[in-house]
Amino acid sequence: MVPRFHRLSSAIAEGIRLMSDSERVVPDSGFRMAAVCGKSLSAACLGQFDGNTERLLRDGVDLVGSLRVLYPALATPVVHGCSRWRPSEGQTLEDNIVHLEDCHGFSRDQIVAWLRERGY
Repeated sequence: MVPRFHRLSSAIAEGIRLMSDSERVVPDSGFRMAAVCGKSLSAACLGQFDGNTERLLRDGVDLVGSLRVLYPALATPVVHGCSRWRPSEGQTLEDNIVHLEDCHGFSRDQIVAWLRERGY
């Protein structure tokens, strides 16, 4: 399997572009994922798999697991400067994305900007 985009931020941005207007407003984007993931990673799945997420899920594909293989940076330890964050616990880029969404209310677009600032 080959990543469709060079950067994770581009996969998320494409997923946002592919979403209908109503999906952009709904916080969870309406996707059923095989694993718990944030709204930005749901968008990354949509962008990476070119809108075929529902079919792939029916076929038993672990989309988030596939993202982790395609974008190994998701497993990279990243220190975040948040007082609620505990860098000593070894949080990954994936953990950071979910943290920024859940604790700081980042939108998908803000996650894309945050990732691009860091070269992801």
